[in-house]
Amino acid sequence: MNKTLKVHVEEALFALDLAEYLQQQMEMIEQKYGINLKIFRGKLGLVIRFIKPSDEMCFKYGLVVQGGEAVLWQMCEVPQYLPQLIDDRKSSMQVKQLLDSQYDDKGVDKFHNHEIINLQSFHQDLQSKFDDHTLRQLSFPTRHHNFEHMSPYLRHYLNNHGDSFQLYQDFYSLRTRQFEKQVIRWFSELYRSPNPEKIWGYMPSGSTENIASQDKTRDLPVEEIKNAQFDFSFEEVKSITTSIHKWIPSPFPSGQDYTLSTSRNGHAPLFTWDYLMNKTLKVHIDEALFALDLAEYLQQQMEIIEQKYGINLKIFRGKLGLVIRFIKPSDEICFKYGLLVQGGEAVVFIMPEKTKELCDNFIEDLKNDFVFKSKS
Repeated sequence: MNKTLKVHVEEALFALDLAEYLQQQMEMIEQKYGINLKIFRGKLGLVIRFIKPSDEMCFKYGLVVQGGEAVLWQMCEVPQYLPQLIDDRKSSMQVKQLLDSQYDDKGVDKFHNHEIINLQSFHQDLQSKFDDHTLRQLSFPTRHHNFEHMSPYLRHYLNNHGDSFQLYQDFYSLRTRQFEKQVIRWFSELYRSPNPEKIWGYMPSGSTENIASQDKTRDLPVEEIKNAQFDFSFEEVKSITTSIHKWIPSPFPSGQDYTLSTSRNGHAPLFTWDYLMNKTLKVHIDEALFALDLAEYLQQQMEIIEQKYGINLKIFRGKLGLVIRFIKPSDEICFKYGLLVQGGEAVVFIMPEKTKELCDNFIEDLKNDFVFKSKS
């Protein structure tokens, strides 16, 4: 919204022109000095591949190196909405004229803004709503933490491409794989890895892969898992995936896994590492125990409503669970406390930032809601 579609297109065309210019200059070096740089750039490409130069030059310009090849890039390809995609090799000027003429069409999609919008008041209002909702949010496994001291890092595009534990030299410095490895090792010690220095993993944008290799899951100690005793101390466990953002309040969804990824968010490891380093393991444990006690307290209060008013809320909470499932209350209650609703079921998720006062307010509203329904 801070840029018109025309500005986005012009930026893409500028990058395209610059990539073409750079390719031409590199080809002139080949011709003038009789050197074969093995240059390759795809049609409409912003990526140029060529023979790797010296380490000093790779480091100076942050080149991505793959074997004996170096890579210059800004994006992988020109966005697909560009000019019918120039199959006839129109010049950039012709393309720009074509696009300029399209901007005068009043029927253009309303989501493509053609005037720069002042978003300051919009963001102030949205932030105010988020702040208000945060105080009474009682669902979703999210936590709230002030990361304002980390805001300067948001000025940089941090990309943890490739292997998080790669052995070859890397010349790209806008990355945080060094922190990614430390986060992986922190959790490997927590999960009682017999040798944390020899583990491998990475931090993806989520954690949807399997928790252990498929051929071994039938051998896992089921009773121990039910009792929340699941770590590398069991011989059958070869890999563990963790939804880090569900406990550590990073503003970037992230996890840990073992399936190789290419580009990955470089901010998530840095913010996660900073949070871990600012608390001792004992503090993390104390927070977990507090949340566990609060979840148990809330369950008990809900069961009192059942017993006192003869209402079956169909409450379910697993052993050592922070999640409580029950019959969906009114839409007003669900909205007020931000409850996750799945069909006729609602979910409360207790985290350490929740308070007994918030739980008591919820219980009072829940009681009035169901008692009113039972009398109507």
